Amino acid sequence: MENNIFGREEEKIILQKLMASQKPEFLAVYGRRRVGKTFLINEFFENRGLYFEIIGARDEPAGIQLARFSAELSRIFFNKEPATVPDNWDKAFQSLRDEIEKFREREPSRKIILFFDEIPWLDSRKSGFLSSLDYFWNKYLSKNSSSNMILIICGSAASWMLEKIINNKGGLHNRLTQTIKISPFSLEETGKYLQSRQVFLEKKQITDLYMCTGGVPKYLSYIEKGLSPAQIIDNLCFKKGGYLSNEFENLYSALFKNHAKHLAIIRTLAKTMKGLEKHQLLTAAKLSDGGSSTLVLKELESSDFITGTPFYKKEKKSKFYRLVDEFSLFYLKWMESAGTRDILTGHWQKMMDKPAWKTWSGYAFEGICFKHIQKIKAALGIAGVLTTESSWHGKGIQVDLVLDRADQIIHLFEIKYYSNPWNIKKQEAEKLNQRKAVFKEITGTRKTVFTTLLTTLGAENNPQYFACVDQQLRLENLF
Repeated sequence: MENNIFGREEEKIILQKLMASQKPEFLAVYGRRRVGKTFLINEFFENRGLYFEIIGARDEPAGIQLARFSAELSRIFFNKEPATVPDNWDKAFQSLRDEIEKFREREPSRKIILFFDEIPWLDSRKSGFLSSLDYFWNKYLSKNSSSNMILIICGSAASWMLEKIINNKGGLHNRLTQTIKISPFSLEETGKYLQSRQVFLEKKQITDLYMCTGGVPKYLSYIEKGLSPAQIIDNLCFKKGGYLSNEFENLYSALFKNHAKHLAIIRTLAKTMKGLEKHQLLTAAKLSDGGSSTLVLKELESSDFITGTPFYKKEKKSKFYRLVDEFSLFYLKWMESAGTRDILTGHWQKMMDKPAWKTWSGYAFEGICFKHIQKIKAALGIAGVLTTESSWHGKGIQVDLVLDRADQIIHLFEIKYYSNPWNIKKQEAEKLNQRKAVFKEITGTRKTVFTTLLTTLGAENNPQYFACVDQQLRLENLF
């Protein structure tokens, strides 16, 4: 039922348009594991017409996949009477076509939704699935004058979906009528999702939790009410048998073919926190600077694991990469070193009081801010203003977020994650003013440059604040 779908408002609008369409539609849905792709399609379409669903299984031979196809054909069209298992996918799709034709004679106006989930696993080696699907759409569904056909393909294996479907200039790419990328929840969506499950936390507590789980709905669904963020993280990550205790081992292997290079990039970026230029990153990860490494970076960026931020006023190819997948950051910093040994109850409650956590969470918060640029713009009152986001460094000074506005304003952000309002000291104020002066000197910009704070609880309005800050945003502005 559509009412069971939390958030995903933009995605639901697209799906509603497909239902109302007067022509055959072909939708591709992709995104990382655990973000709710299958749930979205099932809940939206299952009771809106004839709903045929087949799910691929990793490393299963074509014969088993075809047997499951036959079982679904039997369930939908033969009242569960056994159906002949086809020898290949051409015959499978011919059988499906025959049954669709019979169904349309009985119910010509009813929608027919065909959902092929985990399509990368259906297209096993030498199976011929993809070419058969292409033929099925091109020669039958797309040419059907009826408007009641919707074909949906979905996959978590990002490298396959991007290479074979989304970025492929031939084949099925040119057949698609819609594409939906499902991303993790934002901070605001995470807070509302937790509230819908009777988990009521303050915004900073939600952010503490977000630094571990990110906005991945499946991870969030295991959170119990009545617990602090530290207790929740203990249960999910450090308790024996916790849901996230073994997640990292499967995450990248399930998403990417030949995932060793992907992991090398992730592990390298996790060590730096502040990010690296491409040549620095590849050197540190011991990867060559060639097409395969560029593809790995594109796949990780398209799957929301890393972000590539351009340098201010440099050529477009120059990027500053940083790891922004919260769970990967958390695992590599805190969970991997803990290993599989039993950990005393309350482990994370003790860790959150240590200086190492306070330093690390500051860097993690910067990554979260990069994901919420639209919220930042709205809080500044410039939601409709064209902007570019970049990073910059010069003379030993680094600005992680530069927001360059088309109306002749530049924001240099100073991002802090503190438990209390920031009491800016004289030396800190001087450093912020020097940063602005150096930026203007080196870049030669004629735009007005603002120093903008983005902090957890804001800054105290002392003389140093007024001497160096032009405006400030708080954590609440990201919700």
